[in-house]
Amino acid sequence: MQAPVNEIAELYGKACVQGRLFAEDINQLTGRGIPIIGELAKQFGVSDSEVKKLVESGRVGFPQIEQAFVNMTSQGGKFSGMMEAQSKLTNTNVRGEKQDPYPES
Repeated sequence: MQAPVNEIAELYGKACVQGRLFAEDINQLTGRGIPIIGELAKQFGVSDSEVKKLVESGRVGFPQIEQAFVNMTSQGGKFSGMMEAQSKLTNTNVRGEKQDPYPES
């Protein structure tokens, strides 16, 4: 993924409030390394290019976006286990040495 989690969360929240996905949202998610077009194509059973047409016509609502994120983060999804893997990295320093996440002051 090419973006901080807070940016992805902001885009996800925006889609939730809007109740649907717009072309700009697709571009922003794709630009941040989220394969939203391919995931929506699987859901709708259409080609990637058809997804853009569905978005433009307002046929991609928040339930489909939510399901796409569930699919991408569930077992077998592109981002499955990412938080666990990332949490292991946060306890290491630049040299790869394990560090105590709660050092005594």
